Amino acid sequence: MKANAKYTALEILVACGVEKPEEKIGKMRVRIAGISGIVKPDHLIKIQAGTEKIDVVVGVDTFELKLEGDNEESVVSDEAKVVIEGKAKELNKLAQEVADKKAEKEEKTE
Repeated sequence: MKANAKYTALEILVACGVEKPEEKIGKMRVRIAGISGIVKPDHLIKIQAGTEKIDVVVGVDTFELKLEGDNEESVVSDEAKVVIEGKAKELNKLAQEVADKKAEKEEKTE
């Protein structure tokens, strides 16, 4: 893993060598790079450029993940892209539902 990139919490836990990370997220305290309250494996974590290592806490266990330098440009991992695309589709669907309800309401008032 390199800095100047966005990863999912699950990817980071796997890179740290956490056993069965899917089972621990949401059941145990998880803190990654100072971000606490991580309860979903698809939680996105942006690792800033220049970061050499991040601390990861799972329950009472602490891990240190050393990074392999920086990406030249900001990067989003493939897993993080899937999460972002899924959220975008969900937001588009909600926006369409709101627009449809608004149009329906306007038709009734005419």
